[in-house]
Amino acid sequence: MSVDRFQASPVTRNTPSRIGSFGFGLKVKANQARRLVLNALHPVPRLDQVGEALPTELLAESRSRLYVTNDTREQALELGKVHNLRAACRRLDRTRIDAGETFSFWRQLGRTTRCKGFVKGRQLQEGCLVPARGGGLCQLSNALYQAALEAGLEICERHCHTRIVPGSEAAVGRDATVAWNHIDLRFQSEHDVVLETKLTATELIVRLWGSHPPAKSVLPLRREMSQLKMARGCDSCGETECHRHQPGQEAHTMTAALHGPLPSEFLSFVGTAGIKAYVPRTESSQDSAARAFPLLSLWRSVGLRFRSNSPPQRRAFELKADRSLALAMARALGPEATHIVIDVRYLATLWREGVLGGRTYDVLLTRWPLRLIHGRLDEAAEKNPDRVLLSDFRAREEEVDAEWAAIQGADRVFTAHSYVAKELGPNVEKLAWALPERAPVQAGKVVAFPGPTAARKGAHDVRQALRETGAHARILGSQLEGPGFWDDVKVVPVRPGEHWLEGVGLVVAPSEVEERPHRLLEALACGVPVVTTRFSGLEGQQGVTIVEPGDIGALVDAIEALVSRTSTVD
Repeated sequence: MSVDRFQASPVTRNTPSRIGSFGFGLKVKANQARRLVLNALHPVPRLDQVGEALPTELLAESRSRLYVTNDTREQALELGKVHNLRAACRRLDRTRIDAGETFSFWRQLGRTTRCKGFVKGRQLQEGCLVPARGGGLCQLSNALYQAALEAGLEICERHCHTRIVPGSEAAVGRDATVAWNHIDLRFQSEHDVVLETKLTATELIVRLWGSHPPAKSVLPLRREMSQLKMARGCDSCGETECHRHQPGQEAHTMTAALHGPLPSEFLSFVGTAGIKAYVPRTESSQDSAARAFPLLSLWRSVGLRFRSNSPPQRRAFELKADRSLALAMARALGPEATHIVIDVRYLATLWREGVLGGRTYDVLLTRWPLRLIHGRLDEAAEKNPDRVLLSDFRAREEEVDAEWAAIQGADRVFTAHSYVAKELGPNVEKLAWALPERAPVQAGKVVAFPGPTAARKGAHDVRQALRETGAHARILGSQLEGPGFWDDVKVVPVRPGEHWLEGVGLVVAPSEVEERPHRLLEALACGVPVVTTRFSGLEGQQGVTIVEPGDIGALVDAIEALVSRTSTVD
C-alpha cells in the first residue's frame, strides 16, 4: 500500500515572492531538522552494494528518456540532470535489499555535494524548475517508485509532485519526488531483491531482480491532469521580474578524449579542433587546454620501472595504474562532455563506474581487448603447458567482462591491428599502420629477434630455428625466460652507437600475442623483411611473411633463404 505525504494543493500564484520564498526556506529547514531527529530515533541502515551476479528473476523494469527538451535555454540544466543521474546510479546500482529491510533513497545516496560529483540540475521548487545542485534526481526516484510498484513491494513513504514536470509521470500518479533529506522514498520487500540502476546513451533503466516470481502490484489511482499545473523552467519562463529569474544560457557540448601516449595511427582523432584532451602527461597532447595528471603519471612510470623484471607484477600494476588514471579523468569530466574518445586502457573502469551513461563514445584500441588476450594465451598455454609465461597472469574477470561490454556498446572502434579488426567484426574501423621515418640500413646475414625473450613472443620457436640453421642472431629486450636461454645460439650484440637493424637481413617474431608491433614497423620502414604471425596485426602489409606459431619449418626456410641470398650477393 502506498503512503502519500505532504500533498500540496495546486499552486495558483504566478510569480514567487521574496517573502514567500523566505517562508518556504524556513519550512524546509524545519522539516530537515525534524527528519534528522526521526532518523536518529528510528535509524534506517545503509544497504550494501553486491558484486556478484544479479538474481535470475526480473521482477520489474522502468525505462525513461534522458533528454526530453528541445529548448536550448534549458539544455544546460538537462545536461546537469543527466550528470547527476550518472553520479546517483553509481551509488545505487546493485544495492541488495534483504527481506524485511527498508530501502531509503537518501540513506543510500547521501547528500548531493560537489565532492561527490553532483552539479546543478533542475529542481522543482514553489512551482518552478530552478537550478539546484543534485537537481533532476526525481527522474530516478520516479523510476524506483514505478519499479517497486510493479514488483509488488510495500511503499513505506512516497511524496508526489505538486506540478507536472515535463517528461515525468506526475500526471498519472506514478511519480515520487525527493528533496534532501525530509522528502524521501522508502519501500520494503518480503523477499531478497537486488536493485540495478544504469544509463544508456539515451535512457535511464531501473530494474529489480529476485529469485522469486514478482508479486501482484497495487497501482495507485491515476490523477486527472487538470489537478496539476505544468512546472515552468527558470531559464525559459520569461518572467523577468521574478527574484529567482536567471537569463537562459545556451549549453555548449563538447567531445573529450581520454588517453595516454598514443601511437601515430590514432593521433588524428585527438588532434581535431573542439576536442578537449584528458591525458596523464602534459607532453602527450599539443592542446594547451588539455587536462594533465602528472603525479599519477609519475607514480605509474616509477612503479613500472621497479617491476620491469617481473611480467606478472608489471602487468598487474599497469592495470591498477590505468584504473587510477581513469577515475581521475572521470572526475574531471563535466556534464558538457556528451561524446568521449577513449583509450581502451581506461575503458573497463569508466564502464563499471557508469561514466559512459548518457553519452556516446568511440574506443581507440591501443592494445588488444583483454578477452582476446586471455583467449589467445589460454589456447597457446594448452598447447605448451611447460611454458610458464603463457599463463602466469590474467586480469580480473569482472574487468574483462566490463571492457568487452563497453566495446560492444561503442559507436565506433578504431584499430590498425588486422587480427583484432577481424575478431571484432563490422563495428571496427580499420586504420593504416603508420611507418616511422627511417633511412635504409646496411643489410647482412644477421637474424633479429625483437624480444623480449618470452614464450608469448615466440622465443622458443626462434631459438630452435636458430639452432637448426646455425645463423647469427641479434636478441633485443630483457631475458624473461631465465638466464642461459640463448647460450647455444650465436648472438651478435648491438655495438655502442649502432642501430639495432645494422647488418640485419631478417626480423623474425612468431608471436602468440603482439599488441603493438613497433619494432616490426621500424624494420619495414628500413626495408628489412619480417616473418611473423597473424597475431602481430601486420597481415597484408608489404614485406611481411605470415607463419603459424610453432611452425619451426617455416622459420627455418625463411632463415635459410636469407643465408642463401646473402651468400650469393657476397
